[in-house]
Amino acid sequence: MTAIFLVFLLAILGGREFWKKEEAIVQKDEGSVDEENTDLRSFDSLPEDFPDDFPVYPDAKITSGWEKGKGEGYVISVLWETDDFSQNVFYFFDRELKNSGWTITSLQDAKGTYALSFTKEKTYGFLGITKGEESKTIISVTLKGKELIY
Repeated sequence: MTAIFLVFLLAILGGREFWKKEEAIVQKDEGSVDEENTDLRSFDSLPEDFPDDFPVYPDAKITSGWEKGKGEGYVISVLWETDDFSQNVFYFFDRELKNSGWTITSLQDAKGTYALSFTKEKTYGFLGITKGEESKTIISVTLKGKELIY
Protein backbone atom coordinates (compact mmCIF):
# COMPACT_ATOMS: atom_id res chain seq x y z
CA MET A 1 0.00 0.00 0.00
CA THR A 2 2.86 2.36 0.84
CA ALA A 3 4.44 1.63 -2.54
CA ILE A 4 1.25 2.54 -4.40
CA PHE A 5 0.99 5.77 -2.43
CA LEU A 6 4.61 6.61 -3.28
CA VAL A 7 4.09 6.18 -7.03
CA PHE A 8 1.04 8.41 -7.02
CA LEU A 9 2.78 10.96 -4.79
CA LEU A 10 5.74 11.07 -7.18
CA ALA A 11 3.39 11.38 -10.14
CA ILE A 12 1.55 14.24 -8.47
CA LEU A 13 4.69 16.09 -7.38
CA GLY A 14 6.47 15.47 -10.66
CA GLY A 15 3.39 16.38 -12.65
CA ARG A 16 2.54 19.61 -10.83
CA GLU A 17 4.36 21.78 -13.39
CA PHE A 18 3.11 19.49 -16.16
CA TRP A 19 -0.54 20.26 -15.32
CA LYS A 20 0.08 23.96 -14.72
CA LYS A 21 1.49 24.15 -18.24
CA GLU A 22 -1.43 22.06 -19.55
CA GLU A 23 -3.94 24.49 -18.04
CA ALA A 24 -2.06 27.42 -19.59
CA ILE A 25 -2.43 26.13 -23.14
CA VAL A 26 -6.18 26.58 -23.16
CA GLN A 27 -5.79 30.30 -22.49
CA LYS A 28 -5.02 32.32 -25.60
CA ASP A 29 -5.01 36.03 -26.50
CA GLU A 30 -6.78 37.93 -23.73
CA GLY A 31 -8.30 34.90 -22.00
CA SER A 32 -10.15 33.25 -24.86
CA VAL A 33 -10.41 29.47 -24.73
CA ASP A 34 -8.80 27.27 -27.35
CA GLU A 35 -11.80 25.01 -28.03
CA GLU A 36 -9.74 22.53 -30.08
CA ASN A 37 -7.65 21.53 -27.05
CA THR A 38 -10.32 21.37 -24.32
CA ASP A 39 -12.05 18.14 -25.39
CA LEU A 40 -11.28 15.10 -23.27
CA ARG A 41 -11.81 11.69 -24.88
CA SER A 42 -11.58 8.27 -23.27
CA PHE A 43 -10.40 5.19 -25.16
CA ASP A 44 -9.82 1.47 -24.78
CA SER A 45 -7.19 1.11 -27.52
CA LEU A 46 -4.23 3.39 -28.23
CA PRO A 47 -5.19 6.60 -30.06
CA GLU A 48 -3.58 7.66 -33.33
CA ASP A 49 -1.48 10.34 -31.59
CA PHE A 50 0.22 7.77 -29.35
CA PRO A 51 3.90 7.81 -30.44
CA ASP A 52 4.79 4.88 -32.71
CA ASP A 53 8.22 4.59 -31.11
CA PHE A 54 6.98 4.43 -27.49
CA PRO A 55 7.35 0.86 -26.17
CA VAL A 56 4.22 -1.03 -25.14
CA TYR A 57 4.66 -3.89 -22.70
CA PRO A 58 3.92 -7.26 -24.38
CA ASP A 59 0.51 -8.75 -23.53
CA ALA A 60 -0.41 -5.84 -21.23
CA LYS A 61 -4.10 -4.93 -21.40
CA ILE A 62 -5.40 -1.37 -21.40
CA THR A 63 -7.74 -0.84 -18.46
CA SER A 64 -8.43 2.85 -19.14
CA GLY A 65 -7.14 5.82 -21.03
CA TRP A 66 -7.91 9.36 -22.09
CA GLU A 67 -6.54 11.95 -24.47
CA LYS A 68 -6.86 15.67 -24.93
CA GLY A 69 -5.82 17.76 -27.92
CA LYS A 70 -4.38 16.63 -31.23
CA GLY A 71 -1.13 16.74 -33.16
CA GLU A 72 1.83 18.13 -31.24
CA GLY A 73 -0.41 19.56 -28.49
CA TYR A 74 -1.75 16.29 -27.17
CA VAL A 75 -1.91 14.80 -23.69
CA ILE A 76 -2.42 11.04 -23.44
CA SER A 77 -2.77 8.99 -20.27
CA VAL A 78 -2.98 5.19 -20.36
CA LEU A 79 -3.32 2.50 -17.68
CA TRP A 80 -2.35 -1.07 -18.48
CA GLU A 81 -2.20 -4.19 -16.35
CA THR A 82 -0.12 -7.32 -16.75
CA ASP A 83 0.47 -10.56 -14.85
CA ASP A 84 4.27 -10.05 -14.93
CA PHE A 85 6.36 -8.90 -11.98
CA SER A 86 6.88 -5.15 -11.63
CA GLN A 87 10.66 -5.55 -11.77
CA ASN A 88 10.43 -7.28 -15.18
CA VAL A 89 8.16 -4.49 -16.44
CA PHE A 90 10.63 -1.87 -15.19
CA TYR A 91 13.59 -3.58 -16.90
CA PHE A 92 11.58 -3.71 -20.14
CA PHE A 93 10.79 0.02 -20.12
CA ASP A 94 14.27 1.04 -19.00
CA ARG A 95 15.81 -0.92 -21.88
CA GLU A 96 13.21 -0.23 -24.59
CA LEU A 97 12.84 3.50 -23.93
CA LYS A 98 16.61 3.90 -24.34
CA ASN A 99 16.68 1.62 -27.42
CA SER A 100 13.93 3.74 -29.00
CA GLY A 101 15.82 7.00 -28.47
CA TRP A 102 13.92 8.26 -25.41
CA THR A 103 15.97 9.96 -22.67
CA ILE A 104 15.16 8.96 -19.10
CA THR A 105 15.42 12.16 -17.05
CA SER A 106 14.64 10.70 -13.62
CA LEU A 107 14.12 7.29 -12.11
CA GLN A 108 12.78 6.23 -8.71
CA ASP A 109 12.81 2.68 -7.32
CA ALA A 110 10.92 2.02 -4.08
CA LYS A 111 10.80 -1.69 -3.35
CA GLY A 112 9.04 -2.89 -6.48
CA THR A 113 7.36 0.40 -7.33
CA TYR A 114 8.99 2.47 -10.04
CA ALA A 115 8.61 5.95 -11.50
CA LEU A 116 10.39 7.26 -14.60
CA SER A 117 10.33 10.62 -16.35
CA PHE A 118 11.40 10.76 -19.97
CA THR A 119 11.60 12.97 -23.04
CA LYS A 120 12.17 12.73 -26.78
CA GLU A 121 12.05 15.53 -29.30
CA LYS A 122 8.62 17.17 -28.87
CA THR A 123 7.22 14.79 -26.24
CA TYR A 124 7.80 14.28 -22.54
CA GLY A 125 6.05 12.31 -19.83
CA PHE A 126 6.21 10.01 -16.87
CA LEU A 127 5.59 6.33 -16.21
CA GLY A 128 4.65 4.56 -12.99
CA ILE A 129 4.82 0.83 -12.31
CA THR A 130 3.28 -0.66 -9.18
CA LYS A 131 1.55 -3.74 -7.80
CA GLY A 132 -2.19 -3.81 -8.18
CA GLU A 133 -4.94 -6.14 -7.07
CA GLU A 134 -4.86 -9.90 -7.65
CA SER A 135 -1.08 -9.97 -8.27
CA LYS A 136 -1.39 -7.69 -11.29
CA THR A 137 1.20 -5.06 -12.14
CA ILE A 138 -0.20 -1.65 -13.08
CA ILE A 139 1.56 0.47 -15.71
CA SER A 140 0.61 4.14 -15.91
CA VAL A 141 1.93 6.34 -18.74
CA THR A 142 1.22 10.02 -19.32
CA LEU A 143 2.61 11.71 -22.43
CA LYS A 144 2.52 15.39 -23.41
CA GLY A 145 3.45 17.08 -26.68
CA LYS A 146 5.70 20.08 -26.04
CA GLU A 147 4.49 22.38 -28.79
CA LEU A 148 1.69 24.16 -26.92
CA ILE A 149 3.71 25.02 -23.82
CA TYR A 150 4.40 28.76 -23.60
